[in-house]
Amino acid sequence: VCDIPVSQLPQPYVKGDRTAILIPKEESRVGIDDCKNNLHGRIIWPKGAVMLKIDILCSKLASGWKSLAKWGITPR
Repeated sequence: VCDIPVSQLPQPYVKGDRTAILIPKEESRVGIDDCKNNLHGRIIWPKGAVMLKIDILCSKLASGWKSLAKWGITPR
């Protein structure tokens, strides 16, 4: 959760039948550059499956992801 003051957020406006915000080109470029080196994924468990504890899941994934420099899991 971010603690960003509402005053620092872009002001929304109506564009056609939708609400939009203006994202400055430099901010957009920085965001796109950040995403080039990040992979976000989701693990979907089959119905009725017993979920693994985070430390066990990390060790199972680490065996297949040895070549990655740094990665982590954020539980939801």
